[in-house]
Amino acid sequence: EKCAFHGALVAQATGYVPEGATCYICTEAVVQRTGEGLVNGFCACGDRDGVDAGAMGVAHVSCLVRQAEVAMDDEMSRSWASTQDRFRLWESCRLCGKRYHGDVQRAMGWACWRAHLSKQPADHFVRRAAMDMLAGSLAENGFHQEALDIYGASLAIVNHHNPSLLTDRPAISFDLAQSCMALQTNIANTLMLLGRQDEAISRHRRVLAGKEFMFREDGMRGVFTPIVAQTCAEDKLISILNLCTALIEREPTSGAMLREARSLLRANMADAQRVLGPNSKYHEYSFSWRGNYARSIFFDEDADEADLR
Repeated sequence: EKCAFHGALVAQATGYVPEGATCYICTEAVVQRTGEGLVNGFCACGDRDGVDAGAMGVAHVSCLVRQAEVAMDDEMSRSWASTQDRFRLWESCRLCGKRYHGDVQRAMGWACWRAHLSKQPADHFVRRAAMDMLAGSLAENGFHQEALDIYGASLAIVNHHNPSLLTDRPAISFDLAQSCMALQTNIANTLMLLGRQDEAISRHRRVLAGKEFMFREDGMRGVFTPIVAQTCAEDKLISILNLCTALIEREPTSGAMLREARSLLRANMADAQRVLGPNSKYHEYSFSWRGNYARSIFFDEDADEADLR
């Protein structure tokens, strides 16, 4: 019902559809069985490099859903594409490669969840991936409380299938540990957007502590490939940046938290420049790093000239 509702909402709310346009998937203007109309403006197809691309990227929401469903079940695609790659068709346009946005993004999130709701309990990883995608689509469109509820349900599934997570010494795989910390980061970011700042900071601290334990450089040598080691170093630095951003943006402003953020940023500045450099896909985070350091000084009434060095 939710998916059908959002599909109807999209058909009414999406931008202008050129006269005579047809769905690029089924080549029809209207779905005969349901009367569903076309949507447009949900990706980058309509405006490529500032040039109007006309009817490019016009489609039915139901056709976008069916296209993603076929890709998930297609045996040929399974032979070369990972589950994560196939999942991207639920959130990205097949023509331009850009992520969906607005009501189409929400509709695709609900459809993805519905398509995987009936999966067997053994496929809880796939079901949870669908839940995380739905939560992300809601969060990016301002439905933060709904997103938080879904993230919480996803975390409950993880804990149910991995009870050792609730102990002091969890026995889990490296991939699961990464997945759990990514989920906890999403929860922390959503809490921050809901104004529950102290809860968000507490979760960011736990995530950072976990990554510092798992991704310490002396423990990565000879264990991980250079590419995996690079990814781990990036993840740890991004967690530091997340924590510092939360400390700086906390209201009311706390001098102690501003100094903590500044100390963390300064202590890891050289690593950030090295790891998040031009060759990293996260190179823009290096600018956020320096920007946060400047903000930690600007908002701190007790900052002095030594902090500028």
